[in-house]
Amino acid sequence: FPNGRSTVTADKTMYIDELKFPAAGGGGGATAPTDAPTTVIPVDSITIYSDAASRTGLDPFPFWGQDPPVTSSEVTIAGNDSLQYVWSGPGGLYQGISWESNPVDVSTKGKLHIDFWTPNLASVKVSIISPGLENAYTQALTTGGWNSVDIDLSNYSVPNLTNIIQIKLEPNGPGTLYVDN
Repeated sequence: FPNGRSTVTADKTMYIDELKFPAAGGGGGATAPTDAPTTVIPVDSITIYSDAASRTGLDPFPFWGQDPPVTSSEVTIAGNDSLQYVWSGPGGLYQGISWESNPVDVSTKGKLHIDFWTPNLASVKVSIISPGLENAYTQALTTGGWNSVDIDLSNYSVPNLTNIIQIKLEPNGPGTLYVDN
Protein backbone atom coordinates (compact mmCIF):
# COMPACT_ATOMS: atom_id res chain seq x y z
CA PHE A 1 0.00 0.00 0.00
CA PRO A 2 1.45 3.39 -0.93
CA ASN A 3 2.69 5.50 1.97
CA GLY A 4 1.63 2.79 4.44
CA ARG A 5 -2.06 3.63 3.97
CA SER A 6 -4.85 1.34 2.94
CA THR A 7 -8.26 2.07 1.56
CA VAL A 8 -10.70 -0.81 1.49
CA THR A 9 -13.77 -0.37 -0.66
CA ALA A 10 -15.21 -3.90 -0.30
CA ASP A 11 -14.66 -7.05 1.74
CA LYS A 12 -11.74 -9.02 0.30
CA THR A 13 -10.16 -12.34 1.22
CA MET A 14 -6.43 -13.00 0.87
CA TYR A 15 -4.62 -16.29 1.51
CA ILE A 16 -0.88 -16.28 2.23
CA ASP A 17 1.24 -19.39 2.46
CA GLU A 18 4.97 -19.77 3.13
CA LEU A 19 5.75 -16.19 4.04
CA LYS A 20 9.30 -16.29 5.40
CA PHE A 21 12.31 -14.20 6.31
CA PRO A 22 15.10 -16.79 5.96
CA ALA A 23 18.31 -16.48 7.96
CA ALA A 24 21.26 -15.04 6.03
CA GLY A 25 23.37 -17.81 4.46
CA GLY A 26 21.00 -20.62 5.49
CA GLY A 27 18.34 -22.58 3.56
CA GLY A 28 15.39 -20.82 1.96
CA GLY A 29 17.29 -19.49 -1.02
CA ALA A 30 20.87 -20.12 0.11
CA THR A 31 23.27 -20.44 -2.80
CA ALA A 32 25.84 -22.59 -0.97
CA PRO A 33 25.77 -25.01 1.94
CA THR A 34 26.95 -23.77 5.32
CA ASP A 35 27.16 -27.24 6.87
CA ALA A 36 28.92 -30.42 5.78
CA PRO A 37 27.25 -33.78 5.18
CA THR A 38 27.68 -36.45 7.82
CA THR A 39 30.49 -38.80 6.83
CA VAL A 40 29.91 -42.39 7.93
CA ILE A 41 31.76 -44.88 5.75
CA PRO A 42 31.04 -48.55 6.51
CA VAL A 43 34.16 -50.74 6.85
CA ASP A 44 33.55 -52.79 3.68
CA SER A 45 32.90 -49.77 1.43
CA ILE A 46 34.82 -48.75 -1.67
CA THR A 47 35.44 -45.01 -1.33
CA ILE A 48 35.79 -42.84 -4.42
CA TYR A 49 35.79 -39.33 -2.88
CA SER A 50 35.57 -38.23 0.77
CA ASP A 51 37.64 -36.45 3.40
CA ALA A 52 38.04 -39.88 4.99
CA ALA A 53 39.63 -41.41 1.85
CA SER A 54 39.79 -40.93 -1.92
CA ARG A 55 40.45 -43.28 -4.82
CA THR A 56 44.01 -43.39 -6.15
CA GLY A 57 44.15 -41.76 -9.59
CA LEU A 58 40.92 -39.81 -9.01
CA ASP A 59 40.14 -36.96 -11.42
CA PRO A 60 37.01 -35.17 -10.15
CA PHE A 61 37.03 -32.69 -13.08
CA PRO A 62 37.80 -34.48 -16.37
CA PHE A 63 37.04 -32.51 -19.52
CA TRP A 64 34.83 -34.65 -21.78
CA GLY A 65 34.12 -31.99 -24.41
CA GLN A 66 31.30 -30.20 -22.58
CA ASP A 67 30.24 -27.02 -24.39
CA PRO A 68 30.16 -24.73 -22.54
CA PRO A 69 32.52 -26.37 -20.05
CA VAL A 70 31.25 -26.86 -16.54
CA THR A 71 32.86 -24.71 -13.85
CA SER A 72 34.17 -27.08 -11.20
CA SER A 73 36.30 -26.89 -8.10
CA GLU A 74 36.97 -28.43 -4.72
CA VAL A 75 35.60 -26.23 -1.94
CA THR A 76 35.82 -26.40 1.84
CA ILE A 77 32.49 -26.23 3.68
CA ALA A 78 32.54 -26.24 7.49
CA GLY A 79 36.02 -27.81 7.40
CA ASN A 80 34.97 -30.53 4.93
CA ASP A 81 36.14 -30.77 1.31
CA SER A 82 33.38 -31.16 -1.29
CA LEU A 83 33.18 -30.98 -5.08
CA GLN A 84 31.29 -28.06 -6.64
CA TYR A 85 29.91 -28.16 -10.19
CA VAL A 86 28.24 -25.15 -11.86
CA TRP A 87 26.48 -25.65 -15.21
CA SER A 88 25.64 -22.49 -17.12
CA GLY A 89 23.94 -24.32 -20.01
CA PRO A 90 22.11 -24.74 -22.20
CA GLY A 91 24.60 -27.30 -23.58
CA GLY A 92 27.32 -29.23 -21.80
CA LEU A 93 25.07 -30.28 -18.92
CA TYR A 94 27.16 -33.14 -17.60
CA GLN A 95 30.36 -33.73 -15.67
CA GLY A 96 32.36 -36.83 -14.94
CA ILE A 97 34.34 -38.14 -12.02
CA SER A 98 37.04 -40.52 -13.25
CA TRP A 99 39.50 -43.05 -11.85
CA GLU A 100 40.26 -45.00 -15.04
CA SER A 101 43.74 -46.09 -13.90
CA ASN A 102 42.29 -47.81 -10.82
CA PRO A 103 38.94 -49.55 -11.68
CA VAL A 104 36.66 -50.81 -8.92
CA ASP A 105 34.64 -54.03 -8.65
CA VAL A 106 31.23 -53.17 -7.15
CA SER A 107 29.55 -56.43 -8.21
CA THR A 108 29.18 -57.55 -4.57
CA LYS A 109 27.93 -54.17 -3.33
CA GLY A 110 24.26 -53.22 -2.99
CA LYS A 111 24.16 -49.43 -3.25
CA LEU A 112 25.94 -46.33 -4.51
CA HIS A 113 25.98 -43.63 -1.80
CA ILE A 114 26.40 -39.94 -2.70
CA ASP A 115 25.67 -36.72 -0.79
CA PHE A 116 24.28 -33.86 -2.93
CA TRP A 117 23.47 -30.23 -2.07
CA THR A 118 21.86 -27.83 -4.55
CA PRO A 119 20.22 -24.42 -4.39
CA ASN A 120 18.36 -24.83 -7.69
CA LEU A 121 18.28 -28.30 -9.30
CA ALA A 122 15.25 -30.60 -9.19
CA SER A 123 17.13 -33.77 -10.19
CA VAL A 124 20.39 -35.22 -11.44
CA LYS A 125 21.01 -38.27 -13.61
CA VAL A 126 23.73 -40.43 -12.05
CA SER A 127 25.51 -42.88 -14.37
CA ILE A 128 28.12 -45.41 -13.40
CA ILE A 129 30.44 -46.31 -16.25
CA SER A 130 32.61 -49.26 -17.21
CA PRO A 131 34.66 -49.03 -20.43
CA GLY A 132 32.13 -48.29 -23.21
CA LEU A 133 29.06 -49.13 -21.07
CA GLU A 134 26.81 -46.88 -19.00
CA ASN A 135 23.25 -46.17 -18.01
CA ALA A 136 21.69 -43.38 -15.98
CA TYR A 137 19.45 -43.32 -12.93
CA THR A 138 17.52 -40.08 -12.27
CA GLN A 139 17.69 -38.95 -8.63
CA ALA A 140 15.23 -36.31 -7.37
CA LEU A 141 16.82 -33.59 -5.22
CA THR A 142 15.59 -31.32 -2.45
CA THR A 143 17.04 -27.81 -2.58
CA GLY A 144 18.73 -26.01 0.31
CA GLY A 145 19.89 -29.05 2.29
CA TRP A 146 22.07 -32.12 1.94
CA ASN A 147 20.46 -35.06 0.11
CA SER A 148 21.97 -38.29 1.41
CA VAL A 149 21.27 -40.67 -1.47
CA ASP A 150 21.61 -44.46 -1.69
CA ILE A 151 20.96 -45.70 -5.24
CA ASP A 152 20.36 -49.44 -5.58
CA LEU A 153 22.96 -50.91 -7.95
CA SER A 154 20.22 -53.03 -9.58
CA ASN A 155 19.31 -49.79 -11.41
CA TYR A 156 22.55 -50.20 -13.37
CA SER A 157 22.01 -53.13 -15.73
CA VAL A 158 24.30 -51.97 -18.58
CA PRO A 159 27.79 -51.33 -17.12
CA ASN A 160 30.12 -54.17 -16.14
CA LEU A 161 29.98 -53.87 -12.34
CA THR A 162 33.35 -55.62 -11.99
CA ASN A 163 35.14 -52.78 -13.84
CA ILE A 164 33.69 -49.36 -12.89
CA ILE A 165 35.93 -46.43 -13.90
CA GLN A 166 33.70 -43.32 -13.87
CA ILE A 167 30.55 -41.62 -12.62
CA LYS A 168 28.71 -39.09 -14.79
CA LEU A 169 26.40 -36.42 -13.35
CA GLU A 170 23.76 -34.75 -15.58
CA PRO A 171 21.61 -32.06 -13.93
CA ASN A 172 18.06 -31.40 -15.13
CA GLY A 173 19.13 -27.90 -16.27
CA PRO A 174 21.63 -25.14 -15.57
CA GLY A 175 22.47 -24.89 -11.87
CA THR A 176 24.88 -25.72 -9.06
CA LEU A 177 25.57 -29.08 -7.42
CA TYR A 178 27.83 -29.91 -4.47
CA VAL A 179 28.96 -33.55 -4.20
CA ASP A 180 30.58 -35.46 -1.35
CA ASN A 181 31.07 -38.96 0.06
